[in-house]
Amino acid sequence: MNVIKRIGAFIVLAAFSVSTAGCVGSAAGIAPSTTPITARDSYVELGPATGSAWGGNILFIFPMGAGDTSTAIERALEASGGDALINVTLENRGYFFLVAMLSRVKVNGIAIKMAN
Repeated sequence: MNVIKRIGAFIVLAAFSVSTAGCVGSAAGIAPSTTPITARDSYVELGPATGSAWGGNILFIFPMGAGDTSTAIERALEASGGDALINVTLENRGYFFLVAMLSRVKVNGIAIKMAN
């Protein structure tokens, strides 16, 4: 009978956790580029690039990584081999659970290679 009580308690806790979970997302920003580009600069478009960074905290106090914009941009540039991004959009998403929160920053843009 003890096992049945534990299973029942687990099911109640799982149902409560799922019912209190949530997600919030927003477009956080749009920028023409990640680096200043003047009329004298020339570049080659490499194609679409995406990068993301995750962070969060446990009990809304103890941090777990940093989901920041600069990390997301670095990852997009590493994956594409570009020097910068143009037509940049930034998206923030937050996932809330009973005892923790996760956040994701996602950057989209077109990777470019500067021609010097």
